[in-house]
Amino acid sequence: MYKSGNPFKRPCPLVALSSNKTQLEALQQQYSTHGAEKATKPKGGGKQDAIKFKKLQKGIEDEKVLADKIEAMMPDVEKEEAVSISPVLNN
Repeated sequence: MYKSGNPFKRPCPLVALSSNKTQLEALQQQYSTHGAEKATKPKGGGKQDAIKFKKLQKGIEDEKVLADKIEAMMPDVEKEEAVSISPVLNN
């Protein structure tokens, strides 16, 4: 699993988040845990507080969606790891 920044800005490197099933499961667990949290509304009623609260709430919802997507693709990851690639010998 990789992440990147804005592809319209240079440079925009791809950063590896996980390279195997164990790391992917750890990420899924981390996103799932954060996605299960509830954002607490700030006590102040200011406009800036409302904007920060909405961003926090959106971030939590996005992480829950990401955790669900990772969970849905885990069977494919397991299949991929189960397949061993062996070189084909041409005689």
